[in-house]
Amino acid sequence: MGRYAGLVLLLMVNAAVILVVLGLVLRLAGYSLGRTTLEAVALLCVEFAVLASVAVLFASFSTPILAGSYAFAFFFIGHLLPDLRAFAEKSQSVVGRNLARGFYLLLPDLELLNLKSQASNALPVAAAYVWRAAGYGIAYSAVVLAVAILIFSRRDLT
Repeated sequence: MGRYAGLVLLLMVNAAVILVVLGLVLRLAGYSLGRTTLEAVALLCVEFAVLASVAVLFASFSTPILAGSYAFAFFFIGHLLPDLRAFAEKSQSVVGRNLARGFYLLLPDLELLNLKSQASNALPVAAAYVWRAAGYGIAYSAVVLAVAILIFSRRDLT
């Protein structure tokens, strides 16, 4: 848990530094940070937490390089998951449809946590959406961490 907390804290500090720099650049250009930008950064931190939990899960049973590679793959897969759902809905094959739905339910939908386009266009986002998305990400992280703890506790380190 300490490794996970440290990793998430480091990523959140990076996000905060980037937010401060963005705020300074916008101020120099005569703009200000909007509420949607702050919500986007908050959900980005939740996305970091999800990806860190996935990295810790893979690190519990594989090498560090493989764990990082798997987590990187999860980043791309998580952002492409809405396309998998669309494939499942349009698939003519029952097996393909069920397999795609299963993967959709199992893998993290990181697009739920992505408000970058709304923030860059100053579009409002409902607070309820932000809370639901954050709750989803935190719950997903908690489940993945529980699985990682279970796997690591059964590992023979001798």
